[in-house]
Amino acid sequence: MEVKELSVPIKKGLNTGSKIKYSGVGNQGPDGVPQDVWFIVKDKPHALFQRNGSHLHTTIEISLAESIVGWRKEVRTICGRVLKVKGPRNTTDMWTTTFPDFGLPRSSDPSKRGDLIVEVDIKGPDHPGVA
Repeated sequence: MEVKELSVPIKKGLNTGSKIKYSGVGNQGPDGVPQDVWFIVKDKPHALFQRNGSHLHTTIEISLAESIVGWRKEVRTICGRVLKVKGPRNTTDMWTTTFPDFGLPRSSDPSKRGDLIVEVDIKGPDHPGVA
């Protein structure tokens, strides 16, 4: 069996499930014709971000006290830039803010980016995750 090495270029903004076809580079089929090889793009899970198309979601934790009096936090983008987030007094669970153009490149136009959506998770006596 012959082994071939293929270089598969992954373009910016490709979505999970995108297919890349290499025609005629596979093993010969029953008819003696080399078959096509398909690669399917799959996202690798990230510790801080969840992908939704070109948009990225991340969650920051605040204390119950911070949720009552207001708060300020920093969020690092996927590219390493630090953004400042300011939350209002009486912030509720699932509060979100959006930073346009800080997500991933768009598949339709890689020169444009999706949004970074930051969600709050309040940790306190009446909230999960508090000991």
